[in-house]
Amino acid sequence: QFCAAQLGEPTYQLAGKPRFVVGMSMGGTIAIQIARNSIIKGNNGSNNNNNNSSSSSSHPNPLFTGYVLLSPAVRPPDDMFGWYGRVLQALGSVLNAVAPQAAVLQVPFSEDPVLRAAAMQDELVVKQRTYVRVAHEFLRVYAEIDAHAASIAFPGVLVVVGARDPIVSPSGIRRFVERVQSPDKQMRVFDNLGHEVIREPGCDAARETVLTWIAER
Repeated sequence: QFCAAQLGEPTYQLAGKPRFVVGMSMGGTIAIQIARNSIIKGNNGSNNNNNNSSSSSSHPNPLFTGYVLLSPAVRPPDDMFGWYGRVLQALGSVLNAVAPQAAVLQVPFSEDPVLRAAAMQDELVVKQRTYVRVAHEFLRVYAEIDAHAASIAFPGVLVVVGARDPIVSPSGIRRFVERVQSPDKQMRVFDNLGHEVIREPGCDAARETVLTWIAER
């Protein structure tokens, strides 16, 4: 709603210009939901999952020219944060019903000591363990995105992932990218990076990939 409102704001003069959204981690999840919501609106408000009806050619006046998804949260790590996370996943519905505010899982911070120290000092970074309800909602949204992946269309999309990501599943992201629709779809995996793909040491190539992709469009 905010971005759509800015299109009509004369101060910014955005109408008719290329527009890009960069979504990192959970921001990537939100960007995906924006793309998915655009398709729903384009089908006269109906949630039509027919692949033919949601092709990129029928994308209704896309809000963004391109989507850049950095380590998008579409699937938890393959090891589910170890045996403890797998137990929590198995008991998720029960725990969500009886103890939704229980703090149960600490999402790992970056392995880089500089980034980790910066995160610990940042007042906006959540440092306590993740609540049951939050974890449950993540898993619910992951399942929802997975179920509708083939009907999500992007005008253009670049996905950048680190092969050493401990928070989301690079292989799960690849399966998501293979299923979504776009006439302009790219995915880059960087073997030396973790979750913070444009902030970690050695991220210059990943940053350049993002900047080049946007500049070319």
